[in-house]
Amino acid sequence: MWTLIHLYEPPDAKTPDLIPNAWIIDNDTCWYPMSFRLSKIKSLAREKVKPNTDDWEKFKIEIVESNIDNYDYGIKLMYKLLKNKSKKNLHSDAELKGRGMRKKDYLQINTSTPFDNHQLIDVDFETPHIALHNNSDFMKFKSNMNYLKLELTSFIENKEASTLQNNTFNQEKTDDVLSTFPINDEEKLLTLESKLASYDLGYNDKLLSAFMFASEGKSISKVTNSLLKTIFTDKFASAYSWKGQKEKKKLENYKIFKVIINCVGIKFPNSANYKMDVIASVMNWFAQAPTRILRYASHRLQPSSFDEDDTT
Repeated sequence: MWTLIHLYEPPDAKTPDLIPNAWIIDNDTCWYPMSFRLSKIKSLAREKVKPNTDDWEKFKIEIVESNIDNYDYGIKLMYKLLKNKSKKNLHSDAELKGRGMRKKDYLQINTSTPFDNHQLIDVDFETPHIALHNNSDFMKFKSNMNYLKLELTSFIENKEASTLQNNTFNQEKTDDVLSTFPINDEEKLLTLESKLASYDLGYNDKLLSAFMFASEGKSISKVTNSLLKTIFTDKFASAYSWKGQKEKKKLENYKIFKVIINCVGIKFPNSANYKMDVIASVMNWFAQAPTRILRYASHRLQPSSFDEDDTT
């Protein structure tokens, strides 16, 4: 079974999440694999994998609902909690009905071109009444609403956006290619560089596809940061900088960053300056590594407060 929670992340962010009961320590804390990428965490939660207490961290939580016996239903509850910011009406039928089951509403369109005034457009989810004044406005509105519906459907069904496209690279292949990450010492970095320098096109293509599948975000900086979090640990990153400033080791000549730049370039084909944007994000992410380490350390819950054997 699963538990719907609010997870408190450093510094004070509260995020809805669905985790297996086995991850719960007590009413206020849980084990959580925060260092893993989001897609991997989702997979671990769905499969109810037991927590690795040697590698996972303890986090403060607020339990919203316990003993949910269906993962997909729990994801819908999590979506409602995220949307409404409240536990109220968590099980209301209107929000949980599936495709084709909601009461249809009608959008009144007031236009001055080919469409008749007060034309009724049938949509299958609740939409406010909005007056659109020309045909281009209507087409833009329709396109945006279709995109929004696709995004919400993808979220509720717990599918990554890429699975809605003709993408043959799946989660299993991604996990296999990325099994050697994150890099936490120079030896692993040099091993990776050796593979990339060998011009093994098969490996390079697989790595690029894995990065495409695993990266998340709707801006260049967020996608870049997502990739860096997958590839490097903060401890490793704290010893490096792009130009080798402040007596740190130099990054800019490593081939792994060409793969990152290529990945972002594919994701943002209309960006003329994506290379510079990626480099700027890389510089900032590595520069902030010591700060992240200190921040997480200062907000990590003390082990003594979770001593399960301290019952006397």
